Amino acid sequence: MSGIISSDVIESIKTNPNITDFYTTGHGYFLTLTNLELPNERIVCHEPMIIGESNGVESTFLIFIEEHQLTIECAGMSDVEPPKDYRNWDIVISRS
Repeated sequence: MSGIISSDVIESIKTNPNITDFYTTGHGYFLTLTNLELPNERIVCHEPMIIGESNGVESTFLIFIEEHQLTIECAGMSDVEPPKDYRNWDIVISRS
């Protein structure tokens, strides 16, 4: 997200996350945070592809920014779907 969101806004979100929505899809989850310093216009962060792995569960991540909200979509990449508590696991992130 470098160049899209300032480091101050990223730090603000990390320090004081305002989680406004979370739901599981059966194939992953969506987590939405709200911060008035986020852009209003729609931005989709999909390159480079973000891949996560923890305890044999592989996933991909997309980030959507719109209307001062940041939504992280996590989806499974294999037959093993991310469980409901996957976002609380220690996930190793890589890029492709």
